[in-house]
Amino acid sequence: MQPTFKDVPAGANLLLVAHPGTLSLNQQRAIASYMMKGGKALIFVDPLSEIEKTQAENGDRSAQQSSDMPDLLKGMGVDYAPDLVVLDRQLAQRIRAGDQQQTVVYPLWMHLREGNFAPRDPVTASLTAMNLASTGSLSQSKGATTKFEPLLISSDQASLSGKDNVVAAMNDPASLLDQTDVNKSKSYVLAARVTGHANVNGLGQGDVNMIVVADTDVFDDRFWVRLGDDQQQPFSDNGAFVLGAVENLTGSGDLIRCAPAATPSGPSRWCRKCRSPPN
Repeated sequence: MQPTFKDVPAGANLLLVAHPGTLSLNQQRAIASYMMKGGKALIFVDPLSEIEKTQAENGDRSAQQSSDMPDLLKGMGVDYAPDLVVLDRQLAQRIRAGDQQQTVVYPLWMHLREGNFAPRDPVTASLTAMNLASTGSLSQSKGATTKFEPLLISSDQASLSGKDNVVAAMNDPASLLDQTDVNKSKSYVLAARVTGHANVNGLGQGDVNMIVVADTDVFDDRFWVRLGDDQQQPFSDNGAFVLGAVENLTGSGDLIRCAPAATPSGPSRWCRKCRSPPN
């Protein structure tokens, strides 16, 4: 859809929104109306998109590091703070910083394992590993009428830090680690399925079915796939998660059969087959 859209196209059975720009209240209501009439939605927001941050540093004035859909998400019973980032001591990836030979923990980048996935949800039940970066958190709004089911969860050694503080320390892993508050550590929901009856102010009521993810760097190739000459080798289940969510919401069995697993077997085949929607 164009940035100036007024309505979701008729006949759409899934709306995928990834790191939206500033949406007007009327645009958010148009999406809510589409959902409450039976349309499904897969929404990715982010307090700190590292892809957009890099583009901004390269001179792209249109790049927006954070994204939100406040009226829509609140109306659907979801709380999300676009100025808070999850830091996780336990799931922290190890990186080489500067000229250091040894690796150091980097709590801004998380490596999720089987225990961080909802075990009974069809989208996450078969996942084994995912890599996320600069992730936000989701929770159920007080008084929400919808059902909120976590899909991706941090460890219980995680805490929230202000986006500006995180940006200032992104090149200093030790400083990021100092921002983790061990006395207030808890687990945070990183992605959730939201279903059931919603009541959106100024629009009305209706049943909804959507998945919300508080990260957009899940799409960034460097976190899940090695690129080569006509070869794309997944080393994380990021792609399988996205395609599994699409398949689950649309009911398309073709997409789930194409979903790439993080194994050495035939990664290039799904890229060619799923470049365009299945017939």
